[in-house]
Amino acid sequence: MIDEPAAKYLEDVVNKAVAQGAKVRIGGRRTGALLEPTVITDVPRDAQMVVQESFGPLAP
Repeated sequence: MIDEPAAKYLEDVVNKAVAQGAKVRIGGRRTGALLEPTVITDVPRDAQMVVQESFGPLAP
């Protein structure tokens, strides 16, 4: 990611989707400004990562 706040933002997006019932299948961990490529299943249609473009290594 461009900086740590951007990576933290996407980490929060992933965590919100998980709280809504999504499942992280691979990745999802953040170290500083690095967010692992992340594949997520069972993402609700109204989850933030679905309704807003993430601009990161997320694949719902």
